[in-house]
Amino acid sequence: MALLITSYLVLTNMHASKYTVFTAIDGWMYVCKVFVIAAMLEFAWLLRLMKKAAKRANKNRTSPAADPSLSSSTSPTRQAGRNSRRVNESGKFGKVWDMLQASKAASYADEAATEQKCRTIDGWAFIVFNSIFLAFCALYAIVLPTIG
Repeated sequence: MALLITSYLVLTNMHASKYTVFTAIDGWMYVCKVFVIAAMLEFAWLLRLMKKAAKRANKNRTSPAADPSLSSSTSPTRQAGRNSRRVNESGKFGKVWDMLQASKAASYADEAATEQKCRTIDGWAFIVFNSIFLAFCALYAIVLPTIG
């Protein structure tokens, strides 16, 4: 993000024109600014998606203190006695542990899906922005000599 802001500020500083006539370089600078702003908006959109996924993951992670039906005043050994039929691979007892593990697995899967979605969006944006910029460069090279 810092590089995008720096690019925008450099373009703005370079474009500080003293002339009132719109020239070809003015058009080039405006289009470059539009591409930098579009990249900033795409970055902000990806950050928003990631923030929403993090909020959703934090909301889905259940802790015994957050769920009154899971917490009890009994000691872990008494809980282990009540749930002695349910022992997982790590040797821990109880439905609280199982629910925490299931909740963590679901939130990690959601985070992985969001990360993959962000990578896909970023990949497509890379292709689209570069294609449009190359088309603009070709059009600029074709049209510029005919104007002068």
